[in-house]
Amino acid sequence: MTGSEKLKLLVIGKAKNPRCFKGIKSLGVDYEFNKKAWMTSEIFTKWIVKLDKKFSDQNRKVLFFVDYCTAHPKDVRDKLRNINLAYFPPNMTSLLQPMDQGIIYNMKQHYRKRILTNILTQVDEGNSVMAIDLLQAVRNLSNVWNAYVKPEIIANCFKKAGFSKDAMQTPFEHWDEEDLLSISDLAALQSSFKKVANIEASFDDYVNVDNGVQTWDNPSEDDILNSIFEIRGVPAEPDNDEHDLTVEELAETEEVLPTLIQAASSISVIRTFVEMRSDVPINAFNSLHDLETFIENEKWKTVIQTKLTDYTALHRFCE
Repeated sequence: MTGSEKLKLLVIGKAKNPRCFKGIKSLGVDYEFNKKAWMTSEIFTKWIVKLDKKFSDQNRKVLFFVDYCTAHPKDVRDKLRNINLAYFPPNMTSLLQPMDQGIIYNMKQHYRKRILTNILTQVDEGNSVMAIDLLQAVRNLSNVWNAYVKPEIIANCFKKAGFSKDAMQTPFEHWDEEDLLSISDLAALQSSFKKVANIEASFDDYVNVDNGVQTWDNPSEDDILNSIFEIRGVPAEPDNDEHDLTVEELAETEEVLPTLIQAASSISVIRTFVEMRSDVPINAFNSLHDLETFIENEKWKTVIQTKLTDYTALHRFCE
């Protein structure tokens, strides 16, 4: 509720192995799937049990609030050791759920802005606008969640929902959503959106275009049966926009991996770009440092493996 710790996003798609994921081994989010891309009790149970193990390993006790719906079964509490699962009363989500007080909307604003920016860049460069696949969506979501949904807005939304003694004493009728996009940003995006979309709609309408999309439901017998088949590896029939990899494609998922030298060179170029600007936030430098450290560690492991191999070959030669 302080915004100081954010979990990885859970993204639910329709295919077990989407073709756009070919060769990808790390997404930066947790990924699950089912035929309708809905949250189900099976997915929720798997996710929260995994999270409970993480907190158990860290020796932490956590109070966890969730919506009251069939996708969040109450019997899952029997499987949890370190998470105390609490449910909001029915029909109170819009008032009590902090995510609904501005966190989701904030994330959608930045996500839609990122999409528009990418489209406008392609148009300005004279390229045809590419369709956004699931992999690009995942990358954008992960980036926005980690870089743009600030601790302040998370803390404010918890306060607005009443998770604070101060909030109980001071109503948040005039709550200042300081981390939402600025008026000038919205005006610029409104103009850009109309230029690209060629329709009379506000940026706010664009952000909320999927508000009515259903994300969970009481499963029918067929839904339950299909989810069991999916868990056992029997593929569901995906929609045209999200295909599973075929057996042959799965066998050829290894893409050409850039070398460590190429990766280090790219990081060096990015660092030069960042250091030659005066408006770069400190977290950009922190991210660069983390990447450089990771690449250096990988290079060191490669050196050690090479030396060990050479030593073994030399030892055998001497024998």
